[in-house]
Amino acid sequence: MSAPMTPDAALARLRQYGERTSTWSTATYNDGTEKALHGIALTLAAELEQYRALELGTAEGRVSAKCERAEHPVWLRDLDDVRGCPWCELDRVRAELAALPTPPEPQIPTCISCGATGGPLRPTGDRYPSGAQQFVCSTSCTGVTS
Repeated sequence: MSAPMTPDAALARLRQYGERTSTWSTATYNDGTEKALHGIALTLAAELEQYRALELGTAEGRVSAKCERAEHPVWLRDLDDVRGCPWCELDRVRAELAALPTPPEPQIPTCISCGATGGPLRPTGDRYPSGAQQFVCSTSCTGVTS
């Protein structure tokens, strides 16, 4: 078994494939296979180059920014952007959402829209934090709570 290809070696192979159209087989090129692979190679090579440019912070006059938390990745920002780490902001918002009180879960199947318990109910596909299924009225909400 051969060793895995490095990203640099893969990019070099993609570029070679994108440049060497004279070695294509006419048998497969005519059915579109070689043409499709050529397009894929060029697209992937361009995508990888764009990704690397972003990683280095050279794209469109932006600069790299890094949070003091090692688990947060480097991101790009405009020179005049003074906002903090987007991952720290997500953590803050998630903590605020987790701190919000949650309504109690019903003990019996109950429509989440109108509170009805007596009519035919259908599952919504959503679940309460405990894992219990959420329901809505099967036809239209009756508003009748039994």
